[in-house]
Amino acid sequence: PATNGKYRNYYIIREDVHTIIATSSLSPRHNVGKDKPLPSLSRWSDWTWAIWQRICKDHRKTENDLRYIIRDQLTTYETKAVMYNITGLPPPPPGEQGKQGSLRLSWPGLPFTMDQEEGLSLL
Repeated sequence: PATNGKYRNYYIIREDVHTIIATSSLSPRHNVGKDKPLPSLSRWSDWTWAIWQRICKDHRKTENDLRYIIRDQLTTYETKAVMYNITGLPPPPPGEQGKQGSLRLSWPGLPFTMDQEEGLSLL
């Protein structure tokens, strides 16, 4: 059955700046509820990485050359908790969890690789 999940990404391969920009991430879990089964390929990270691998193959690039993943929005408490933990930023006080800008870091941010637990958590 259809889950109505929707992921929209932009994949950029230029010289040494390989980037994925995520602009929409409506997960199947959000649509079908917690008690319903999901397809085996349902998470944003799984879809995005599979497509990234294909794009790299088509362009004869190495998938590990990915430099940036840029997310347009982070909305779930669980996702934000992982971000606060990884970045070391203090979480906002209770009642202010949804405020914009609470997860902003100074440029150029923090570097993580896919060989690090933090990098995999962010993916």
